[in-house]
Parts: sequence; structure tokens; C-alpha cells
Amino acid sequence: MICIARDPRDVITSNYHYSTHHSLCANKYSITLENYVEDFITGKATGPYWEHLRLAWEKRDHPNFHFVFYEDLKENPKIEIRKIDQFLGTKRKDEQIDNTDGEDKSITFFRKGKVGSWKEDLPLNIQDKIHAWMKENLKQFGDDFKYKVE
Repeated sequence: MICIARDPRDVITSNYHYSTHHSLCANKYSITLENYVEDFITGKATGPYWEHLRLAWEKRDHPNFHFVFYEDLKENPKIEIRKIDQFLGTKRKDEQIDNTDGEDKSITFFRKGKVGSWKEDLPLNIQDKIHAWMKENLKQFGDDFKYKVE
């Protein structure tokens, strides 16, 4: 199993934009950012974020489990794809690994995929609320865990 973890602030930002875009396209109600953050923090929007991450983090050294941070994948795609290739045992050739830019740009499912976009998209009062939630939940992870409250 492969688990890709992403900074919860970026997950919230991305999921909110995805949810509002698709609910508006389907002529459904639109949810406010404040309500979405509350639903995410309480697990109503996507389930218990920290519990899912904690369970995956505990398994990170299991031989049948590969844990990768989204931010590492964005920063060093070839290195992380090579690790995934080794984990899966697919023995990709270097030219296959090097072809990390071969994505179909016509696919509109993805908005940005930018690391840290929450800084641009989340108002300070919402950032404070998320940071308090993160601070409380990060206590269950060690110093080697990537996400920290700034």
C-alpha cells in the first residue's frame, strides 16, 4: 500500500475549491469556507484526517507499506518516483522515471497542486483555527514528522 500525505492546510484548501466547484456545476448549494473548515476539522467532510494519518505513519516501516509526503513528491519527483518504483518492484527504466512531465495538461480535475497555497487562500482567522487544530493533533507524531505549525 502507498500512502501519500499532504499538509492538511493544503488539503483543506484543495478540497474546498474542488467541492465548491463541483457543487456549483451541479447547481447544488455552495458551502462557506468557514463551514467547510469546521466540517473538515470535525471529520464530517472527509473523515478523521489525523486518525488516518496516524495509522499510516505507524505502518511507515512495514515492508508492504510505503509512506510519501506530497511535498517531497512535488520537490523531487524523480527521487520519490524511483522510491515508489523500488517499493513496487516495477523496475522502470531511467527514461520512464525521467518522464515526470508527461501529464495530460487537458485534464481539469487538478486546480493547482501547489505546495503552500493555503497561505494565499486561507484568511488569517481560519489559519489560526486550523493551526490550533494541528497543534493539538501533532502531539501524537514525533519530530521526524514533516508537518509543523508555523
